[in-house]
Order: sequence, then C-alpha cells, then structure tokens
Amino acid sequence: MPSELTPLIAVHATAAICATVIGPWAIWARKTRVQRPRLHRAMGYAWVTLMLLTALSAVFISDPLFPRWVLGPLGFSFIHLLIPIVLFSLFGAFWFLLHGNLRGHRITMVNLYIGACLVAGFFTLAPNRLLGRALRQMLGLSLGLVVWVHSATPAWAGMGLDILPGPSGDGPVTLMYPSDAPQQPYTLGPFEVQVARQGALARHNGRLVVISHGSRSSPMVYTEFARALVDAGFVVAFPEHAGDNWRDGSKIGPTSFALRPLEVSRAIDAVAADPRFAKVLDFQRVGMWGMSAGGHTALSLAGGRWSATRLRDHCERDIGTAYNACTTGAIELRGGPMDGLRKSIALGVLRSKLTDATEHSHTDARIRAIVAGVPFAADFDFASLAQPVAPLGIVQALGDQWLLPQFNSGAVLAACASCERVADLPTGGHAALLAPLPPDLTGWTAQMLQDPPGFDRARALPPVYARTVAFFRKHLLP
Repeated sequence: MPSELTPLIAVHATAAICATVIGPWAIWARKTRVQRPRLHRAMGYAWVTLMLLTALSAVFISDPLFPRWVLGPLGFSFIHLLIPIVLFSLFGAFWFLLHGNLRGHRITMVNLYIGACLVAGFFTLAPNRLLGRALRQMLGLSLGLVVWVHSATPAWAGMGLDILPGPSGDGPVTLMYPSDAPQQPYTLGPFEVQVARQGALARHNGRLVVISHGSRSSPMVYTEFARALVDAGFVVAFPEHAGDNWRDGSKIGPTSFALRPLEVSRAIDAVAADPRFAKVLDFQRVGMWGMSAGGHTALSLAGGRWSATRLRDHCERDIGTAYNACTTGAIELRGGPMDGLRKSIALGVLRSKLTDATEHSHTDARIRAIVAGVPFAADFDFASLAQPVAPLGIVQALGDQWLLPQFNSGAVLAACASCERVADLPTGGHAALLAPLPPDLTGWTAQMLQDPPGFDRARALPPVYARTVAFFRKHLLP
C-alpha cells in the first residue's frame, strides 16, 4: 500500500473504520430482549453501504507488501480476495432475507463482519500500514463488542415447546417460542420435530401470535411456519379446537366455527396466566393467523358475521363447483351418471342440518393484526368484512380445488378494500401452507392435501412466511 494517504485510501479507510464500528450496533439491535427492528434496518443498510464502498474502492488500491498474482501489474494480492467474498456474501445475505431464511441472513452477516472487518482489519495493524494507526485505536472496542455478540447464543437459536392445559375445559394450548435450550426429537402423533421441550424462554420481541389450525389438524403441520415466527422473536400459541382436531372430528363445521374464536380468546388468557409469559409479553398487541377452518376463525375475529343458513344457500346455489367444500368429501363424485343423485343426497343432508340462521361473530380487542390463509369464507356476510376491526391480511392458493378462491379468499379481497394481499400462490393447492405435510394420507384427505403439479413448496413457502412475518412486525411492533 502506498505510504501516503491519498484521497482514495482515505475513502477506503473511512468506510472500513465506520463499518467496523457500526456492525456490532446493527447486530445488537436484534440481540437484546427488547427488539429494535427500525434501528437494525437503519444500521444494517448503513453497514452494507459502507462495506460496498470499502470493497469497490479496494479494487483501485494496489498493495506491494503482498505477493502479486498473474495480474501483477494491477497490484492485486491475496487480501484482494475479500472483494468478491464481500460482494458474494452481501448478495447471499439478502437472498436469505428475501426467501424468509432469517437465520441464514443473520449468520452470513455476522460471519462477514468477523471475516471482512476484524480478520482483514488485523492485517492492517502492521506497523508500516496507514490503516493500522487508525484501526488500532478502535479495534479494542469493536472486538469486545463482537465477542459479546458472537459468543452469546444466536438470537432465537432454537425453538422451545410446551403444552399448557386449556382453560374452562378447553383442549391444550401448544406453545412454541424462542429458547436457548438444546433441541431434541419430540413426537406428537405421526410427527417428529426438533424442539427444546419445556426449554427456558430466550430473547424475544414481546409479542404473541395465536394460530388457529384447520379441520382435523394439529400444531405439528404448522411447525415450519411457527419456526419462522419464532426465528423472528414471536411466541406462538396453538389452541386445540374442541371436536375439530387430529384426535376428534365430532364437531367439524358450523358447530366448531362458533366455538373457535372463543377458544382463541381463552388461549390468550391461558398464556397470560403463565408466570413465564405474564410479565414479558404485551397482551394488548396480539397477532392471529388461521388456515382453512382456522382462516374462518380469523375472519370471525376480524369482525365478520357468518351463519349456517348462508352456507346452506351457497351450497344450493353453487353445488356444481363447490361440492368438495360443501360435503368435505363425505360423498365422493365419480364422474358417472350417479353424480346427480349424489349431489341431491348431499343437498338433502345439508338442508336438514344447516337450519340455524343465527349471525355469529366474536372479536377480541387484544388482537391487533390478523392473517387468514386459504380461509373458508363462503358462509360470511362479506359486507361485514368491508371494514375489519384489525388489519387483515389474506393468503391465497389459486390452485385450491376445495375452497375455491372465487367463493372464499377472493370474495373477501373483493369486499375489503383495506385488506392486504399478503401472498398469492399461483399453483398452490389447499394444503400449500402446511409444512410438514401429514404422512401416509389416504382417501379424500389425500386428494385434498396433495400438491398440484408444478407446485414447489420448498421454493414457494419461505417468501410467504417472510411476508407474513413482515405483516405482523408492521402491525404489532414496536
């Protein structure tokens, strides 16, 4: 490196020094118990800008102190390898962020800081190098900060799991939350997941999100989505809906629809009564997410009104296209001459059962942001959803052959101008948001949950998770 401080070297040195100082603050904004997302983003963008300036300015600085390559006339040395490393790492970090891999984003950025700012900075400490004199005065502080940041367990390093008894005779409430405790295999039904069973609560963002599962479902099929929320610092609660869960399907349909919103409210009460969470979560800013029948729950909590007779009327009017949703596969159409009779039988059963014209609705002022994924919505008065009581987001699966968007998610979006289209899955089927999928499916359940041709859930789901997490951050934080 030249022995005199040229303007180019001054720009390079200033950017490098500032990046070394700012880096720990960007990381710290996500490491503390109280999250500071705006500070993290501001410091993060500043750090990225400084790293780009440092790397690009280095292209034009030759270095005679190190052995030259075949490009010797340009003065490149092995330390110039940091230029493509920095550019590739920054690209990779934002690629991880775009695809919802927050852990990959965090690890890439922390490792880049250590490698490009601290390790590379160490070489500048040679007595005859200009940057050494400046950086030696600052390295002690920066090194101390990064050792604190990196030696601590990474934020939301793992996911804890616990099960609370449900209040008022309700089913259990499954909790998933950030935990530093070692993860071990945990089995529930046919699922095995890696969690810290009853692990201690780690750093979090102070917010609770309640998830309402679909019919005949369990928390385990939402593990990957819950992990994305936990990785962002949220505590997640799953109430088990009475008579409509993986163990018991005796109340599927309107009977369960009427109970579910109340069970969500009581699940919030259950978490608020637990000493581990009572004083650290803000129970006046709760998020709520539901899929399928859980999406119906979400729309109810958003202020929507529904009735059993409205579902009957929908089925009578649209039995030809909404047959699957109206019968839940109880009587399968086979494409033959007997299908007309099967539809008539199905309509007769529906007319005898769906006679209650009561308008149902339940809201909870503590719930301040709601997302409905592929919701069952055909029995709603869509005018009641024109102005939701809380910000409402919708996730659509346009390839859903069970809850057709034109009668459900699409109809909600058409009625609600303020609703946010969180994500569309153009080729996704009804089970597109489940991960992992239940194993060994058979019969109509397999038909309902199988992915349509061309749907790649490994590529499609991370961006949906990232946008959903961003929706809750926007409306629940700070």
